[in-house]
Amino acid sequence: MQSIYAPRLRTERVIAAGRVLLAAGSLFAIGWDPSALIKHAATAYSLMLGYFGYSLLVALLVWRALGNLRLPGLLTHLVDLGFFSVFLYFTSGPASPFFAYFVFALICATLRWQWRGAVWTAAACLAAFAGVSFYFAEVLADPSFESTQTIMRVLYMLVVAGLLSHLGRHEQRTRQEMTALATWPPLSPATGGAGFRSLVEHAARTLRAPQLVLSWRRGDDPRLTVLRYQDGTSSPVASTSGFAAGLAPPELATATFLVPDAEREARAPVLLHRGDRLEPWHGVALPAGLRELLGAGPVISVPWRGQLASGRLFVGGRPYADADGLLLAEVVTELMGARIEAALLLEQTREVAAAEERMRLARDLHDGILQSFTGIGLRVAAIRRQLGSRNAEVEERLAELQRLLAAEQRDLRFVLQDLEPPSQAGSDSSLESRLATLVPRVEQAWQLELVLDAVRLEEELPEELAREAYFLVREAVLNAARHGRARRVELRLAREVDGGLLLSIRDDGRGFPFQGQFDLATLAAMAAGPRSLRERVAARGGDLLLDSGPAGATITIRLPLSPEEKPQ
Repeated sequence: MQSIYAPRLRTERVIAAGRVLLAAGSLFAIGWDPSALIKHAATAYSLMLGYFGYSLLVALLVWRALGNLRLPGLLTHLVDLGFFSVFLYFTSGPASPFFAYFVFALICATLRWQWRGAVWTAAACLAAFAGVSFYFAEVLADPSFESTQTIMRVLYMLVVAGLLSHLGRHEQRTRQEMTALATWPPLSPATGGAGFRSLVEHAARTLRAPQLVLSWRRGDDPRLTVLRYQDGTSSPVASTSGFAAGLAPPELATATFLVPDAEREARAPVLLHRGDRLEPWHGVALPAGLRELLGAGPVISVPWRGQLASGRLFVGGRPYADADGLLLAEVVTELMGARIEAALLLEQTREVAAAEERMRLARDLHDGILQSFTGIGLRVAAIRRQLGSRNAEVEERLAELQRLLAAEQRDLRFVLQDLEPPSQAGSDSSLESRLATLVPRVEQAWQLELVLDAVRLEEELPEELAREAYFLVREAVLNAARHGRARRVELRLAREVDGGLLLSIRDDGRGFPFQGQFDLATLAAMAAGPRSLRERVAARGGDLLLDSGPAGATITIRLPLSPEEKPQ
């Protein structure tokens, strides 16, 4: 099945009905006054009678067909052109009143094959008409031949062919746009950034836009997500500082508008789309960051607002930047906004379900394993008191068991606190806030010094990246305290130029059983190093470098902005 549906059966039925009416009308005209119109009345009448029978047969076959047509449209089209050329010869040549047959052929070709059919049929009709005209003027030297009439008919055919070509092109483009609007790609949280990029690319193809920028934010969250489409691909924009002043001026916050030229915006008025009119507005409508992304040329901007998010679509470089383009851009923006809104709603539902499941698990662990550890610890303490100092070796082993139980209890309490939602844990969900809460907990539990050196981020990290980074830091710090016996751990956090995150955890402990520098691939091949860290970093598409020595270890982790940005 073709990706663009063409109603061929209905088209052939309309053409067949028109052919029958044209043939019947021609028979009537010839019979009404044959001498005034034609020189070969008998031959022309016989030809028209045969064509009328042919048109009835084709109409019968077409109207009885329910599926595939037995007669291809190209065959009947060639028969029509051949008959029209012969009939033109027998009816006064270039002065024939049946010149309108060629117009009928042009219309049929446009209905069947859109603008391409109109162009090729016009060429065939002009060739046939020129041949008949040359024969009558030069070979027969017909005294009734009028060059002015012939030129006007050629001009008339060219104009009709041009108009029909435009109509066919417009119909084909409209059908393609309707097909694109009806086949939007699915979007869900599971597809991640790739799903949003696919959405932007489909919108650009629908709008035939070489450049496109989609920006949105969730609710009252100041963080802005910006995706840019250019040269057939889309990618996230790392820095959104150019949009600090907003996506549009306050007076245009809910307006659809057209900027004739982004580079010379101040010289020409911005056109606001209100109802079915375009009204001028003077001022700067585009943010500075957008002009850098889209460059010169016309820009269409359409806002959208949902319950969970709002944003604006910017379309640049579109060849048809007019009222029709504004209407199509509004439809595309509404569809994109609905897809994004549905994906965010599904993500929110999943987050609520996951939070409830974490809380249930935390309660079960607290009431189960944690209470069991507490009970076991009390029983071990009671046994130690009963033994006293009668058996120093047993007493030392019991003391070691108590320390192990206490350490496991501390680790389990860390897990339980991390399972709580940010509102219950007493902090917000930003990475810096989580780490600031982690520092005193670790220092109190393990009697070590944890130094946090975080370069303040200009923009908040995505929630998924912040949560993943927190778990990596916590795991590395606890490993240094538990296994490395570290007394001091230095943690550094910085945002990279491409938007990713750089983590460095350095301790003064015993290091790992092996010494040297090892990257993620080497550690995986050796099956050595912190397994949990390796798996988390690899799943995220990041890099890990471990430097171990007798004076401690340093773990450097680089995390991309999104998992899809893993280098190949």
